[in-house]
Amino acid sequence: MIGVFRKDGVLLVRYPRREDATGNVYPNSSATLFAAQGESSGTMRLVSPVDGRDRFVSVQSLDNYPLMLIVGRTADAALAPFRQQAAAIILNAALLAICLIGLSIFIVRRMHNREDKGRAEERHRAEQSLRRQHAAFGVALDNMAQGLCLFDDRRDLVIMNARFAELYTIPDSLRDQGVPAEAIRRYVSSHIVEGQEEAGLLIEPPENTCAWTVAELKDGRAIDIARAPIPGGGWVCTHEDITERRRAEEQLRFLAGHDALTGLPNRRLFQETVERELRAIAVTGGQAALLCTDLDGFKQINDVFGHPAGDAVLIEVASRLHGEIGVQHTAARLGGDEFAVLVTGLASANALGEIARDLISSQTASFQLKDVRVDIGCSVGVAVLPRDGETYEDLLRAADMALYWAKSEGKGTFSYFEHAMDSAARDRHQLARDLQAAIGTDQLRLHYQPQVEMLTGRVTGFEALLRWNHPMRGSIAPSQFIPVAEETGLILPLSEWVVRAACREAARWAQPLGIAVNLSIAQFRQANLPEFVQTVLAETGLDPRRLELEITESLFLYDTMRARRVLQTIKAQGVRIAIDDFGTGYSSLLTLRSFAFDRLKIDRTFIGQIGITHKGMTIVKAIIALGQRLGMPVIAEGIETEEQLAFLKVHRCTEMQGFLTGRPHPIEAYRDVVMAAADVDWAVRV
Repeated sequence: MIGVFRKDGVLLVRYPRREDATGNVYPNSSATLFAAQGESSGTMRLVSPVDGRDRFVSVQSLDNYPLMLIVGRTADAALAPFRQQAAAIILNAALLAICLIGLSIFIVRRMHNREDKGRAEERHRAEQSLRRQHAAFGVALDNMAQGLCLFDDRRDLVIMNARFAELYTIPDSLRDQGVPAEAIRRYVSSHIVEGQEEAGLLIEPPENTCAWTVAELKDGRAIDIARAPIPGGGWVCTHEDITERRRAEEQLRFLAGHDALTGLPNRRLFQETVERELRAIAVTGGQAALLCTDLDGFKQINDVFGHPAGDAVLIEVASRLHGEIGVQHTAARLGGDEFAVLVTGLASANALGEIARDLISSQTASFQLKDVRVDIGCSVGVAVLPRDGETYEDLLRAADMALYWAKSEGKGTFSYFEHAMDSAARDRHQLARDLQAAIGTDQLRLHYQPQVEMLTGRVTGFEALLRWNHPMRGSIAPSQFIPVAEETGLILPLSEWVVRAACREAARWAQPLGIAVNLSIAQFRQANLPEFVQTVLAETGLDPRRLELEITESLFLYDTMRARRVLQTIKAQGVRIAIDDFGTGYSSLLTLRSFAFDRLKIDRTFIGQIGITHKGMTIVKAIIALGQRLGMPVIAEGIETEEQLAFLKVHRCTEMQGFLTGRPHPIEAYRDVVMAAADVDWAVRV
């Protein structure tokens, strides 16, 4: 069988052709199973959802296309050569034995009929020949992989090879020619698990054709037994130890339903478990729940420490998860850092909150990675069955929505599914699609907010801020679409577009004012970031000294050495580096010690506390003083009142940015500033 599936399970082409199958969706096809696990190729054995036949299949995804190529062969057809070979070995051995016996009888008769010396010599030669043939035949028999016994029509033993005796540790007294098959049967039966009749096959000749069966031994081995009749009466049987082969098959069956890394049930087996629970609830009633969870901050571990470290964390997460839920419930790995738990036997939905909190608590303990301890979080989404869905797909979608809601609420928490989340999720999905379509169009524009020297009021540069004017929704705030871009990976092309557009615009200004651009963490993790910055500067012709890249302290959370190395490479090109939102990170002083920044930006949340709380004002003064001691200019953002401005002047803040000195506008609003002659006052009038 040859078939082409889409990764969502739709059958496109199949040979042999089935008109009733093409175009249908088969969620349990091998293509869908491999695609769901993120695998591009592999082999497995399964019952085909198209025609119900047991097959061995190989799967290969097609590069650059959402297609999976399937090549399969039925189990009967695949195993037929093996069975034919076994039958041929048995028959050939039987015929060889018969020929040997016939030859021996013939030679003996001839020797008895000849009495002269010549006949004696001939008899001697025949005996030597017989011995040589017998020795060769014995070597061949004793080196067979299968144990072999040949019985005549009187049910007496003719031949037993060494492999057969080895399988059952048969004593020499039972290996002699003429031993009754019944005696051998009694000995062999002592090794076989009670209640089986396979030992009787040794003394019962098959009926006309070959026959196969499997016997289980008391020591755990499995023996494949085959029998075949021979011409003239009698039969031959072979016994083969298939224990390792059976273990390999069991391992393949296990891997088909379990995650190879963690050993937990995979998506396919978990779906079967949930559907079985749904059927049970439909009959007997009761409640159960599906909990979806993923790890907060796991991607940073992969990016910083590498995928082997990420795999070690996943193994530990699975161990903690299994230890937390015990054998009563079922945990599974759905893919990546996504796990799911089926909670059964619920007396009420109230107990779910405690279970969810326990799961979160078990994953928030530190993980040891060689000499480093790392902390990650965990969020949980809860769907109750059958209340929130009557199919596995509906329940999984509901739990995923609840999980997303929990992460949006600040992570490290859990949320129950509510039907209002469905419409919110669809709206967010549509927003992501619209954002992807908007990149490179006039829907996205840069607005520029001036950065002003505190003492003189002169504009020293602008910060480029992204704005989105949706054709249907109108203006969409960055706080709405930036998180969507980060979750979907659109932040990378979006950030690259912002850097290029800002540098291209600044290169057209008559005045050499600075241009500041925010750098996303995702963009920073790209290995080619320094090369990208260098390429943009070369394309636009912008002086590197005019470009300032703003980063946040979270960049230094795990891999300080790598962050410092990349920033040094960029700074060596002449580009300035500023630390944004200073004071809100995890270890601000350590961050300043790790790299010589060109400027500090005080976060607007602290500026907003000036004149309101003494604590906020103290933090602002401390940051300004720290910058002065380090010889590092400090710029305050978010200035909106004269009181804030006066406070910053008193404490000698270097620069300012905010609504008080200039709102973000298209560059046309500041055309007089960027294109002014050298002797014109650049001060922004508000």
